[in-house]
Amino acid sequence: MKFSPNGKYAAVNKNFMCPSNCQIKDTLELYRFDNETGILSDRIAIPMDSAVAGKEFSFTNDLLYTFEAHIYELEIPPSIYQYDISKWNKSYIMDSKTLIGNYFFPIPDLHLTPLNTIIISGEHAFDPPEGYIGVIENPNVRGIGCSVNENAFYISRNPGWNFPNFVRSYFNTDSSVYNCNTVTVEDVIKNQAFEIYPNPFSKQAEIKTYDKEIIYYDLFDLKGNKLLKDKDYKLRQIDNAYIFVNETLKEGIYINLQVLRQQIF
Repeated sequence: MKFSPNGKYAAVNKNFMCPSNCQIKDTLELYRFDNETGILSDRIAIPMDSAVAGKEFSFTNDLLYTFEAHIYELEIPPSIYQYDISKWNKSYIMDSKTLIGNYFFPIPDLHLTPLNTIIISGEHAFDPPEGYIGVIENPNVRGIGCSVNENAFYISRNPGWNFPNFVRSYFNTDSSVYNCNTVTVEDVIKNQAFEIYPNPFSKQAEIKTYDKEIIYYDLFDLKGNKLLKDKDYKLRQIDNAYIFVNETLKEGIYINLQVLRQQIF
């Protein structure tokens, strides 16, 4: 499953590498996504003539890239395709399918980067490994102008099938507020204002502070509704940790917000 950068769309495929079916015909499913309620809606199912091995949205949210491979028919080259999803219409999306490049590796992953490119993983089944990571240089551009570079980065070793999952919204944060100008362990510890675990939580959370003045805490549900203020909290202090125990709220998931000397976390 992949979500668009704006959090409004999701792409899913479910039949990849099914061991019971050696003639895989996958289905690419597209959904509208409500990131407040978590509800998927307006499903569009696009039949494939192969397996979908990887997928990713453009930064502009209107283009979707897929890597499609005939897993058990390796004489057919794997390919990268582009779909225009700017109109939420099955026929329009299917008609927009554009081949932007054939690829040597049969099973790579696609991942959008902070540089507004899409990186392409390699294949660890080859010996010796090729050692390259590919890039779609201009993923916001329609057609072959998006520019696929199979050998963009040489890493001298096996790149593997997949990239690790990562919350893409972290790319949009301003790291300068943390005053992280060096890479030493001591500096990182000094800039760490507190620890809270787990967060979100359901019954109990532990909050540790590091020589910081706690101004107040607020508590929110997953829809962003403020539920409690600090005066309503029941905190138990143990050394430099505060244990918040949920004794007044219904069973659920809650998110804690802290303000430490005008810095909000």
